Amino acid sequence: MKIIGHLITLMDRLNRLLLGLCKLAMIVLVGAIATDIFVGVFSRYVLGSALAWYEEVAQYLMVWMVFCGSPLVLKQGGQISLGLVVDRFPPHARMIAYATIYAVVFTFLCLLAYHGSGLAWMAQRQQMTSLPVSFSVIYAAIPFGAAIMAAVSFEILLRALAGLSDPENTELFTPDPMAETVEAGTRQNAPDIAANL
Repeated sequence: MKIIGHLITLMDRLNRLLLGLCKLAMIVLVGAIATDIFVGVFSRYVLGSALAWYEEVAQYLMVWMVFCGSPLVLKQGGQISLGLVVDRFPPHARMIAYATIYAVVFTFLCLLAYHGSGLAWMAQRQQMTSLPVSFSVIYAAIPFGAAIMAAVSFEILLRALAGLSDPENTELFTPDPMAETVEAGTRQNAPDIAANL
């Protein structure tokens, strides 16, 4: 069990670094999409001359946003799941179920990262319709996001395996402190909002 504990610590540190990179990428991507859409709308409706590239660029930035945001959601356990079913299991069976689920998820994400990198490599000669940018830049989002999600799912798998010995005191997912702050603020201000209606 000590080996699993050390691996969990190592994966937690690695994932904090990788997820920090994802958060930074998300900030940049949201800003880039907002700027791109603003420039496109401004050029079309104010200048009367539509840019050929703004819509396509926004779509591909969204693809990158999905693959950068997915690891963040996975780490917090916010993805679609059958928690309603699994949470009804006894604690020990629940850890076995989560270990099995995340072993499958980890395997799938490793395969996705591998085949996604092959897809990105094959697409290097194809270019976007409106800009001379290779599709490999766009398809690189697949192995990037899948590899980080694989690292996160491996950490959750290790936590589930460690939880077999103490299922009652095992946290598989890391809650988002920002979401808790926003939720607490919403609950606190709810009576004020209702009173103003």
